Amino acid sequence: MVSCLVVETDLGFCALATRGRGLWRSCLPMTDPQRALDALRAVCKNFAPPETWCPESTSIGLLHEAASHLIAFLRGEPVDLTATPLDLYDLRPFTKAVLRECSRIPRGETLTYGELARRVGHPGAARAVGQIMARNVLPPFVPCHRVVGADGSLTGFGGGIALKIRLLEMEGIVLSKEERPRVLANHSAVLRGDS
Repeated sequence: MVSCLVVETDLGFCALATRGRGLWRSCLPMTDPQRALDALRAVCKNFAPPETWCPESTSIGLLHEAASHLIAFLRGEPVDLTATPLDLYDLRPFTKAVLRECSRIPRGETLTYGELARRVGHPGAARAVGQIMARNVLPPFVPCHRVVGADGSLTGFGGGIALKIRLLEMEGIVLSKEERPRVLANHSAVLRGDS
């Protein structure tokens, strides 16, 4: 049985899910509760059919504790999201290793995809790490926003580069006035297909 909870944060609505062994899935902030739930279901579709869901669960303490930490984190408070136990049991070993190592990146710091690959014993697997980050099933509890390109560039992010910048800045990483518009303009060009 999957229990889920949708919460409102300063940045939008987030959905969290558990199967009782830890936080199992989460989503980045969405504009409304239904979008958050839809995003969560999209991540879970291959693992938990909708009939196994209890969308209005209020009895799962883990979800409420995780939600409390998430709300504070997205408010900019220095919350340790690693205190929330994660349920990674259904993931492949390499994916688990990458997500666990990503969880160790301290608040206010970044790591490159290549360095993350090296730390899990697979130097040269930066692209594979990038794919795992792109499909992160536990944002921001697994802080994929802290992973950057080899040159330090802010590369793709499921919630958009603007949200990645906001999360990093909330953690104390400040982009210069010159750097911020360049990052956003380059990302917009990529989205339009200009490069």
